[in-house]
Order: sequence, then C-alpha cells, then structure tokens
Amino acid sequence: MAETTKNPSSVSLYSPLASENEIRLLCLLSGVGEDPIECTLQHANLEHNPNYEALSYVWGSPTSSESIEISGKEYFIRENLSSALQHLRHPQNARLFWIDALCINQEDVSERNDQVHQMGRIYRSAVKVIVWLGPSDSSTVEAMRYFLKTRNRAKMRKSFGESLGKSPLSERPTANQNGQLQHITSLCLREYWSRLWIIQEVILAREILVQCGRDTCSWNDLTMFFQQVNEHLGMSWVPWEIAISERERILDEIRGTTLARLIREREEFKTKITKNPALGTDFRPLLDLCATYGDAICHDKRDKIFGLHSFARRCCIDAVPVDYSLSFARVACLLIQHHTQEHSVHKEVQIVADVHLFHHKLRITFTDCQQAISDLHQSSPDWAVSLEGRGSNAIGSIRGRISYTSPPLNQGVSQRRLEAPNLSGALIEQLKFLNPNHTEWYDRRPRQCTRQLDLIYSITDCLQHVTHPLIARPQLPTPNKRKSKVAKVLHKLPFMRTSKSPIDPTESIDTDFSYIHVKAEEAVYGAPAESFRLAIEEAGLVMLVPKCVKIDDLICQFQGSNTLVIIREDRNDSSRTRSYIIGRAVNLLACSPTAASDICGQDQDYLKPPYVNVPLDGPTLQKLTCASTTPDPWMAHTGNNSL
Repeated sequence: MAETTKNPSSVSLYSPLASENEIRLLCLLSGVGEDPIECTLQHANLEHNPNYEALSYVWGSPTSSESIEISGKEYFIRENLSSALQHLRHPQNARLFWIDALCINQEDVSERNDQVHQMGRIYRSAVKVIVWLGPSDSSTVEAMRYFLKTRNRAKMRKSFGESLGKSPLSERPTANQNGQLQHITSLCLREYWSRLWIIQEVILAREILVQCGRDTCSWNDLTMFFQQVNEHLGMSWVPWEIAISERERILDEIRGTTLARLIREREEFKTKITKNPALGTDFRPLLDLCATYGDAICHDKRDKIFGLHSFARRCCIDAVPVDYSLSFARVACLLIQHHTQEHSVHKEVQIVADVHLFHHKLRITFTDCQQAISDLHQSSPDWAVSLEGRGSNAIGSIRGRISYTSPPLNQGVSQRRLEAPNLSGALIEQLKFLNPNHTEWYDRRPRQCTRQLDLIYSITDCLQHVTHPLIARPQLPTPNKRKSKVAKVLHKLPFMRTSKSPIDPTESIDTDFSYIHVKAEEAVYGAPAESFRLAIEEAGLVMLVPKCVKIDDLICQFQGSNTLVIIREDRNDSSRTRSYIIGRAVNLLACSPTAASDICGQDQDYLKPPYVNVPLDGPTLQKLTCASTTPDPWMAHTGNNSL
C-alpha cells in the first residue's frame, strides 16, 4: 500500500481469518472508463475450491497513490494496481480476484506470515492467473500483434499443412520484421519480469493470461513463439564472436531474457509433475533456489528467501519458516545452517561452492556476515554458540605454493626497477598472456582487474569480529623432501615446464613482470596503504593477497567457487600435518564467481590431489564465502580496469 496513514484502520477493513485455509477475495464491481473503482472483500475457504482469478503484478512506486472504494471506505493503493483494476473490471459483471496488497492485512505480521506461506497454494488454486504488465504503448501493441500472427500461422499449419502455415521466422528477414522483434524485446524487458514474486505466480499457475493495457495474449502464445525462436536459432547459444544477422542478434537477445527462462522452467515443472504427481512442488532445496533466482528484485530482502518457499522441500520450509519478525541476516543464517547439515550433495566437496553462490547472488557481504553474527550473540547467544559448534568439513585442492610476493603495494612498487625471479614456463606464459602488448595470443578480449578488495583479508581481520577462533586444521599430505607432493602433481600439468625443459635464458620477462605490478597498484588505488601484496602461485595464478602472506604458503581452491584460501603449515609440528587458515586471496584478474583461476584465458576449476580437509564452523564458512560489495567486472568486455 502506498500510504497506510491515509487508509482506514485495518481493524475496520479486515475481519480476522478463521483458519489457515481461509483467504480473502476482492470482488471488483463493474464499471467503465473513469467510473470510480469500487470493491468489496469476502472470505473463502480453499478447501471448498472457490472460483477466483489471481493477479500477478508489480507493486510499483510507493510515492504515487490513487483512491478506490472498498466496502464503502476510501482506500489508497499504488498507481500500477489502480491501473490494473481499471482495465480488468467488466462493464457489466463483477469479477472475483485474489490480490496480495488488498487481500492480506499488511499491518498484521502474523497474518502476513501465514498468507505468504500459503501463496503458492493460492496461485495454484486460482482458475486463471492474470499477468499484468502495465499500461500499453505502441511497442506492446506491435508485440501482441506478432504473437497473434504466430498463433494464427500455427493454426493454419495444423489445418492446411506446412506450406500455408509457415512460421514468420522462416520468412526472409526484413527491416519491418526486425522492428517487430525489437518491440517483443521491449516487452520482455518490462519491469514485471525482474520481480522475484512473479516466479512462483507464473510457474505454479494452471492457466495464464498476459495483459498489457487492453491487449491480451495467452501464455501458450508466448510459449509457441519461444519454441519457434529456439527452432530457428538451434538449441545452442549463439557465440558472441560470430558475426550474425541483425534478426538473429535480436532473437538471441530475446532468448536470453527472464521471460524465456520462465517459459522453460514452467515447462520443466509441468513435466516433472506429470511424471511424478506425488512430488508436488517439493523437489528443490531452498538454498539452491535462492542461488538460481537471487538476481530477481524484491522490496524486502527477506523475500529473496520467503518468496521461493512454494518450490522448496518441506524440511527447508520447516527449518526456515516465513517470519517477518526476523532480520534478513538471521534468516540467511538459519538457511545456511540447515543446508549444510541436510542438503549438500557430496557435502564436503560442494559446501563452499553452495554457500558462496548463495552469498554472491544475494549480495551478502563481509559486513553483513559480521553484523549477523554480532546480532545473534546479542539476541540469541545460545543459538549462536550452537551455530559455532556445528562444523562442516570442506574438501579443497592445494593449487600450489606461493613462489613470489611483492613489497606492500601503494608504495610505488611499480616505479622501481623490477627483475623477474626464476619462474617456471607456466608463469612466463601467464605473464605474457596478461600483457596485451603480446600479440601471439588469439584471445585478445579486454581483461579487467578485480575490484573485490574487500575479499582480501588476513586471519587477524576475521578474529576481530568472530568469537570462535577462525582456525582450521586440515590434514595436508606429508612431504618427504623439499619437492613436496604438491609440486610433483603441479609439474604434471600440460602447460608446466619441468627441469628437463629449461627456460630459454635469452627470453626476458622483466617487462611483463613490471606490467602486472602496475596493474596491481591500479587495482588497489585508494585502498589503505600497505594493505595488500601481489603474489604469484607456482601453477600460474597471479593474486592480490593480505600483507601477512609469505613465500611457500599454500593456496587452496574449492570446486565451483572462486574462493581462494591461504593456508600455512605449522613449522613447529614435526609430523607436518597441522596447518592453519591465515586469510583469503583474490585473483588479480576479475573472474567468474564459480572458477577462481584464469590461466592463459581458460578457467581452471581444480579438484585434484593433493586434497585438503578443512573443518569449518558456521561463522568461518560464512566469512570465507561472503560476496564483495563491488560489481563483477568479469561480466563486461570493456572497462577502465582493463589489463
């Protein structure tokens, strides 16, 4: 609601719901044109299969509101909902709707919790879901006409054969057709498709009517169009490097929209239910759903979790119930705790990747984790202690040892004369690859330095905020000689040069070596002085690390995650099996959140021996997998931080 202070008391408008199966329905009275919008509220029991439609829409801006009449009382609603009601009302007959903003007493937290928990059932039970995209314009009118043309061609093909019912996309491309497809692109990019709540409303609906102003089309019309797009382009994505026609470029853009994804997932959902009706909607862990749909938008961050309950497994719903009295940080902690204990397939291998992707998609940062743990200790100290005591074993891979560390950056390191140390052939190739002045590399797309400096921290930084010691004692392989098992494995990699294939002594890399220092200093410009160093790992990874890092520290990587953990062996331990996590590093190159290494243009997702078992308690796991406050420049092809 736009301005609750203008609305009548919820006590006078809403009578209490009698049971968990009861909902309110809005009776939209008939009217035309500029007639005032008049409604009444009535109760219905879902067990009795009431005949109603459900509205799926975007709430819109709270700054603009318009008045309607509900049960004889003036009530203020947001502009987009007012426009929807005006277009949806029948000139002669009343229509019965379920609309969340009006059928739920938003001021009653307890009722809101219960009704949000029931929303999946409410949309499944509706005879039809109306997808309201907003008022129409010339672009949406043309898009709807194209969908109608596609539908009519399909009917002709079914009745008269392929020759009379060809798909419009099979015709020779013209400027007019490209313009129509651009209109469809605009419709696919409307704000509605970016909202999180519409996911369950669309996927669970029995029947869907899409409406934009007075123009409508069925969901089947959209599905038919996207099927033809896939058939025309082929099921594989069009590579960005390949020159394609303007029409194919537009179609590929359309196929990458959220609407296209919803169509695919609705079809997959219907297929699963058809094959196994007993499954219902209980088929995915809640944390996995959050990672899948985490880029969708909602006003309340808690809805990133609560808004996906309708697809989640029953155990997840029970462990993380809808409760708006809890903070987002507390809800996220509950979900992570449940998932790490119950749902990680091959838990030890996937746990870091699962939690990291969840943090990345929901933008849960180091500060958020710090605040969540602090809040837990203040509000629920017993539960916080329990969380810290519950450990999860994570299996990572030792990439290799740090073979070089620079002086602290931001001290004019790049201004000094730098001579490269004795580096392996793999490192020489990587340094050449990072320097755009070398032309022998085919892949010359612009590369960018990381901006995720807030992910570089030492053990001391973490201990300032965590009461439980952030220490892990993984069982590392015991080296017999200075050339450890780590080095033996790494030298078997195809791009590594061994001692039997020496480096050409005339091959100078001082320029390349100096170049990466310049880029490293540019990346940390503005950061606190002496906070970071540049480090090079023996398998070719160039990183930014906290200043406490030393040569021979180990770099641990986890499958499916760009989390890089720095491990130091305990030199006082005669068995050489005890080690400690001393901090977190970040690849100098901006990289995918699911793969930390970029060696000569190829993401390397290491999961190979030597393995390391890293025991992590709840707070430690959250600290090591938090997301950065900065955007991910690896997604772009250009930028100021290009290498």
